[in-house]
Amino acid sequence: MLLAKHHVVGGSVVAVLVALAGGAYIADRLALAPVTAAPAADAAQPPVSARARKDAAGYAVSASFTVAAPRELVWAVLVDFDHMAEILSSVDASRIVNRDGNDFDVEQRSHANAGPLHLATDSLRHVTLVPEAEIRSRLLRSGNLKASDFTTRLVSEGKLVRVDVQGTFVPKLLAGTVLGTDNVAVQVARQYTELRDEILRRQSGTPRPACLATKDCP
Repeated sequence: MLLAKHHVVGGSVVAVLVALAGGAYIADRLALAPVTAAPAADAAQPPVSARARKDAAGYAVSASFTVAAPRELVWAVLVDFDHMAEILSSVDASRIVNRDGNDFDVEQRSHANAGPLHLATDSLRHVTLVPEAEIRSRLLRSGNLKASDFTTRLVSEGKLVRVDVQGTFVPKLLAGTVLGTDNVAVQVARQYTELRDEILRRQSGTPRPACLATKDCP
């Protein structure tokens, strides 16, 4: 099974969806699966944690990470929707539309790869910001999701900032097709690891890896 993810942080995140479903993952419908991502750009940073749980209504997702960076920098990266395609390896295009202060819509095109296949999907989400504190996002349109609502919160912890994400999504699935909670959590953890890597790069002035532009990051 292959997953393609739409990212709107704070709404945040991730709407994870099936781009190619073959029933390869059959998950316990009530199991909670904690997963951590691959090591981040700074090995001193603890890994991003992510959990996914499935019930009859859909999927509940949570993620959390800390980063030693100014709160305003963390916020600036999380809400940089016009440049999200330069930050996330699975996002091909992203832009803010219909802006009215701290309320606006975000159009995104994301992709997933399965061998020689390249599968793309579009989404439109409504985002509401509480500056430097909270990002709420609600799905307006997607070919693969019935609904998706996410909230991202920033919490200062001394010299660290903790980012907490909570959300739910309901995929449009063919009967009998089930997304694995492990796979969902891995995708969410990867996405937030890439966001934290961008925070650390901006803080240190380090350039982005070329694979983000070519969309072939391992």
